[in-house]
Amino acid sequence: MEDQDEHLLTRASQGDFHSFEALLRRYEISILSYAFRMSGDTAQSERIFDEVFHALAEALDSLPLPHKFDVWIFRTARRFLLRGIRETRMIRPQDVSPSSSPASKTGTGSVQIRIRDGLESLQRSRREALILKVYHDLSYKDISTVLGAPVKTVNYWIELALSELRGRL
Repeated sequence: MEDQDEHLLTRASQGDFHSFEALLRRYEISILSYAFRMSGDTAQSERIFDEVFHALAEALDSLPLPHKFDVWIFRTARRFLLRGIRETRMIRPQDVSPSSSPASKTGTGSVQIRIRDGLESLQRSRREALILKVYHDLSYKDISTVLGAPVKTVNYWIELALSELRGRL
């Protein structure tokens, strides 16, 4: 996937709109899902997605290649999420129906609701690390880069989050 991303980034930086659009489609569900799981707000998730791809359009010429694009895009989404939290002073995700979320494709039912509620109850850093690992399959090293924390800290956050979730489920 990194080779495909690199190829698309190179072509997009040369003005190929179709390559940029392919990147947008490839990461749309991931970014919307990540933003929704962190904010609990569909409208904010969509706004963050738009901001991330606007930032990408502006940064195309300056992104170093080869580059771990998935790390860059999640880091950028996180920056916009944190800015939104600071602006609104709202950290607690809203209580929404699972069927209205971008993540609804992962399933519905009482188990998913309990998992969602369990995730929402976690401390933000733990929730974010766990979401990046479980839902987006990032490595501990990549999560460390996205969150700006040491790998051992990321590992600790994920272990604590899993332990807390086990206790609640």
